Amino acid sequence: MRRRWFGGICLGISALMLVLGMTVLKNRLHLQTFLYYWLICMLVTALTLIIALLDLRAVRLRSRCEQSELMSRTLLEIEQTKKEKAAAAKEKLPL
Repeated sequence: MRRRWFGGICLGISALMLVLGMTVLKNRLHLQTFLYYWLICMLVTALTLIIALLDLRAVRLRSRCEQSELMSRTLLEIEQTKKEKAAAAKEKLPL
């Protein structure tokens, strides 16, 4: 959950930097500060992308584990149902 908050904050910062760089700071930044500003903006955006990819990997792993657990539980339930039906059928057999 913290990873998503951090990613959202980084995304907000990069969006804010983009808007400010294209409007308010467009004519105020000199060559060197202009380059540093956009380099930092690009790094924050890249960090956002990396966080999103890590979150994607974590969600896939959690989903895979849950799917495996669900499959195991379902197979156990089917096996139990089969045993119960077999036991019920044995009880109904005439001697």
